[in-house]
Amino acid sequence: MRRNPGFFARWAGALTLLMLAFAAVSPAGAQSPARNIAVYGDSLAEGVWDAFTRNLKREPGGWTATRRSSIGTGLTRSDFSAWLDQIDADFDANPARHVVVMFGLNDLRDFRDDRRGRVYGTEAWNAAYAKRVDQLIARLRAKADDVVWIGLPVFRKPEQNDGAKHLTSLYAEAAARARIAFVPIYDDFLGPEGAFTTHLASADGRRLQVRGDDGLHFIGTGYDIIATKAMAAIRRFEAGQAEASARLPDTAPPR
Repeated sequence: MRRNPGFFARWAGALTLLMLAFAAVSPAGAQSPARNIAVYGDSLAEGVWDAFTRNLKREPGGWTATRRSSIGTGLTRSDFSAWLDQIDADFDANPARHVVVMFGLNDLRDFRDDRRGRVYGTEAWNAAYAKRVDQLIARLRAKADDVVWIGLPVFRKPEQNDGAKHLTSLYAEAAARARIAFVPIYDDFLGPEGAFTTHLASADGRRLQVRGDDGLHFIGTGYDIIATKAMAAIRRFEAGQAEASARLPDTAPPR
């Protein structure tokens, strides 16, 4: 693991600029699906959704965040197929152009897939889990223009941390296959010894708390950092779309 002293030196002003990052992606205007961000995932995603909600509501432009996350859920859930079908209804009721996804906290366990048991730590488990990730991305891309997948952070317990790194590698591979944005956050929350920490050093030398005491979750400051990185990915998508539109030939008929 790499060391990460002075984390907030690299992120100096990041939280101050969070509002500007949100505002830069959209002009002022009425609320629309184009400026709605649907957040899917578990309790970590709940915190990211909350960070979006707290920051977006203070900005002009009609940006909103829709909560599609749920505490205790995961991709190893027994009703995965039915849950996938629910995504269609979600978007019919409340469309969104952008989707942010963060899963994995509850997935380090055995599960059943295609009526077969998948034992965690086996290649069969990896293949079945990766298939579910691919299916989720495909379903979301059929409904939204932009999907951003957030990797897992460092955890306190070694076995959970090893699992987080493993799942993150599966997410990164799936994102590359689907050509969607992947946002790694593992290194961003390493302490000076290259391991889990609840506090990080600020640019002025203060210790600022970013993680909860359970060794898994964040507090608001930490979720703000993650939301900032996810919003940067959305900004890159928006900028790419604008650039592509600018390159389109003028198809207006001659007068």
